Amino acid sequence: MSTLEDLNLRNNSLSSSLPFDMCRHNLHRLKRLRISYNALYGEIPSSLEQCSQLEYVSLRSNNFSGNVPTQIGKLTLLQELDMGANYLSGIIPKEIANLSMLQWLGLDNNKLSGDIPREIANLRMLQRLDVNTNNLSGNIPKEIDALTNLQTLDLSINNFSGDVPREIGNLTMLQWLDLDTNELSGSITKEIGSLTNLQVLIMSFNSFSGHVPREFGNMTMLQSLFIGINKLSGNILKEIGTIPKEIGALTTLQTLRMDLNKFSGHLPRDIWNLTMLQNLDLGYSKLTGTIPKEIGALTNLETLSMDSSDFSGHVPRDIWNLTMLQNLDLSYNKLSGNIPREIGSLANLQILTMSWNSFSGHVPREIRNLTMLQELYLDGNNFVGSIPSTFVSESGLNILRLGDIPEEIGRLTNLQSLGMSSNKLKGPLPATIFSMPSLEYADFAYNELSGSLSSHIGNMTSLLRIGLEFNHFSGNIPKEIGRLGNFERLSMSGNNFSGSLPREIGNLTTMFGLFLHNNALSGNIPKEIGRLINLEELQLEVNDFDGSLPKEIGNMTLLSYLWLNDNNLSGTIS
Repeated sequence: MSTLEDLNLRNNSLSSSLPFDMCRHNLHRLKRLRISYNALYGEIPSSLEQCSQLEYVSLRSNNFSGNVPTQIGKLTLLQELDMGANYLSGIIPKEIANLSMLQWLGLDNNKLSGDIPREIANLRMLQRLDVNTNNLSGNIPKEIDALTNLQTLDLSINNFSGDVPREIGNLTMLQWLDLDTNELSGSITKEIGSLTNLQVLIMSFNSFSGHVPREFGNMTMLQSLFIGINKLSGNILKEIGTIPKEIGALTTLQTLRMDLNKFSGHLPRDIWNLTMLQNLDLGYSKLTGTIPKEIGALTNLETLSMDSSDFSGHVPRDIWNLTMLQNLDLSYNKLSGNIPREIGSLANLQILTMSWNSFSGHVPREIRNLTMLQELYLDGNNFVGSIPSTFVSESGLNILRLGDIPEEIGRLTNLQSLGMSSNKLKGPLPATIFSMPSLEYADFAYNELSGSLSSHIGNMTSLLRIGLEFNHFSGNIPKEIGRLGNFERLSMSGNNFSGSLPREIGNLTTMFGLFLHNNALSGNIPKEIGRLINLEELQLEVNDFDGSLPKEIGNMTLLSYLWLNDNNLSGTIS
């Protein structure tokens, strides 16, 4: 095929290595080689250099291994070179800098190591440089500022360290800059504010410190800004000051993530100028004060996360104007007062998380209007009464955490996770709970529940974990609990369970945690407990067990914690 100019075999199921002499005898006129999205393997043949007319080479998404051949630098007519999503290793050869016509270089999603060669500054025509998801390290070379035609620079998910060079501010054509998930440190250079054409800036998962530069306000074309999750070392977060009011000038922003930092003070009111925002994440910070009513101006918001901070006071009614919201997270703050009935206007809400605050009063009946809701978390508050039964019977929830427990909860046949811990729930568990076919996780810990545990618990064959600790349950532990063949964790400590520990407990061979301490259990510890060979923690202390310690307990070779203190055990230790 000596006259061939364009070879396109992309997106098939080809599986072989490339001929080592593929360009040695023919293909001398080949300009475009497209063999991406196959299952080709082996090394990239060095004879590729003899296809000297190549302008376009795409080897993406195959299984090529070995090094990037240095001979690739002889293809001086190349405009696009894409070797991404393979298993290439070794360094980026400096010979690649000979490709002075190159506009797109894709080496992402490989196993490349070493640094970016400074000779890359010779690629003056380059518009896109993508080396994300490798093992590259060292500093970002300041010589990169010579690539003044760059529109996309993606260095994410590597091991780059040191400061971001201030010379990066010379890349004024940049539209996309991604430095996510590296080991970069120091202050965020203010010269980034010179990138006025930037639409996406991602700097999260690094170790940046200092203040957010006010010059960020110059990047008025920004649509997405990610600067969350930055720290000094270990798990210690760095104080980086207040959010600058200049951020309110970024009126085209659609996504703003500043979570997991230690911003202090109040939110600047200018942030409410960002009326195009669809996603706002300010979680895990030290922001204080009340949630401003101006938040109601962000009517395009689909996700709002303000969790794990120090917000206090009432939730402003204006927040319920955000009718596009799909995910609202206000958990782990100091918010108080009632949940206003206007919450029913959030008709698109799919996830509502308001747990671990100081909300009180009744859960409003208008919550039944949230027909799209899939996950509801209201645990760790001071609610009274019960959630409206009509809501429970009509919704499509698969995760629920709330206040008191209505009988109608059994109608949530798709529910997988049920969390009601740390409220003031009273009375017995409704019988309907034991007929929920999809339930895997149930947590009723730290309440005031009472009564006996129904033998129907044995019908919950999908159940993996249940937490009943620190309530007022009494009576025997039903032997039917031994039917839960895939069980992982049983926690019933801090109650008034009495009687013997059923031998059927030994059927729960997949269990890794058994916590029955601080009860009134008595009799011998059954030898069948030795069948729990995957158990890592066993706590039976502060009960009335007597008799000798069963020798079968020695079968539990994975045990890390064994607590049997404060019982009436006797005999010898074998």
